[in-house]
Parts: sequence; structure tokens; C-alpha cells
Amino acid sequence: MEMSQPDADGVYRNGAAKRKARTELAMQSLTKLWSEACESVSFTVPDSGIGFAAVGSLARGRLARAPIWIW
Repeated sequence: MEMSQPDADGVYRNGAAKRKARTELAMQSLTKLWSEACESVSFTVPDSGIGFAAVGSLARGRLARAPIWIW
């Protein structure tokens, strides 16, 4: 992925933009995954009482290498 690669000279630049792109990709993927999970069960998933949270760098919108997931 371009957002994870150094520039042609081997230096990692534009870190903020790359972290933002990684965050957006992760959030889109998690949204899709959650939707697919809700659609695949044989019962109606309630609108409340279920929690999913992203903490750390993902929650701050600055995805690092190892975000922490809390289910």
C-alpha cells in the first residue's frame, strides 16, 4: 500500500496524511465488517446494549501500527 511505503529515497514522509489514510481505511473496513456481521445473524441486532470501541491511535484518528480493539 502506498500509505505504508517510504518515498523513493527510502524516507517516510507525509506521516500525518498516511496515518489519516490508514485510519479512514480501517474505519471503512470496520463499518463494513459490522454491517456484514449484523446481516448474517438470524435475529435483529438491537440499536443499544452492544458496544464496539476503538481506542488509542485509531480513536484519535491517527492509526498507528497496532491499534487496540475493545469488544
